[in-house]
Amino acid sequence: MLMRLSKNTFVRFYGPYTYIRNRYGNQDFMFKNSDYFFKHIGRIVREESEIISSIVSEFSDVDAKIIKSDFSTLITPLVRMGLIVCGNTIDEVDQADCNFSKIFSKIYILKAR
Repeated sequence: MLMRLSKNTFVRFYGPYTYIRNRYGNQDFMFKNSDYFFKHIGRIVREESEIISSIVSEFSDVDAKIIKSDFSTLITPLVRMGLIVCGNTIDEVDQADCNFSKIFSKIYILKAR
C-alpha cells in the first residue's frame, strides 16, 4: 500500500514530542517517543513496506514484526482521520486526500439588490 502525509497535515518535532496539525479538520495531536515513525512519512508517496524497512534499519535489536505491528497501530487511526492518505496507486492516494477545492467546487456569487 502507498501512503503519504495529507497536504493539510503538518508535523513538527520538539525533543521527544511529535506535534501534528491538520488544517482541514482543525485538529492538533501530540505524540511522545514516536518521532522515528513520523520521520519516515512525508509528502512523497512511499510504499508501506519501504517505510517499515527504513524504520527497522534504525533498530537492529528490535524484531521487525514488532515494529510493523506498532506502525500499524499508530497509522490506522491517523488514516481514518485523514492525516495520512493511502491507496494502491498514486492516483488513489491523491483522491483520498481532502482538499478545499473538492468542498467548494461550486462557487456562488451573491449579487447586491
